[in-house]
Amino acid sequence: MSESEAADEAYKEAMSRAGRLLLRGPYSKSALVARLAAEGCDHAAAAKAVASLAESGFVNESRDIENLIGDGLRRGYGSLRIRIRLEQAGYSESAIDRAIQRELSPEKEVATAVAWLTHKFRSTGKRDLPRAFAALARRGFPEDVARDAAERVFGEEQ
Repeated sequence: MSESEAADEAYKEAMSRAGRLLLRGPYSKSALVARLAAEGCDHAAAAKAVASLAESGFVNESRDIENLIGDGLRRGYGSLRIRIRLEQAGYSESAIDRAIQRELSPEKEVATAVAWLTHKFRSTGKRDLPRAFAALARRGFPEDVARDAAERVFGEEQ
């Protein structure tokens, strides 16, 4: 087999594996290349396959980040936890910053925290305040968002 045939075979294998991986969920370009290389694909073939998939729209980091932000909000998570999840998925810090600024306004984050608190803490007694703050912190809400949400739910100045 010639060198160009071997490169073509490596590229086809990388494309096939990348397609199977993308069926399971979104990947950043760098994470997909790394995963393909870890599975035994030639690094150059993996990079070429991912570039081709990105050009075709199958790997679209901005769309994937927006979807992951929306998913995090639906699950009742705050911006800190969403950011960590995106960083762990291999997305660049600048892309994450742009998407969070665009998709996650402070009002939307407070509304998410209020909805989660209202659902989780049905009683609004004062004894629930420490638990509510701790729960919001664990879910990745910044302190100012947690304070604002608690004021709205519990109706008191914190």
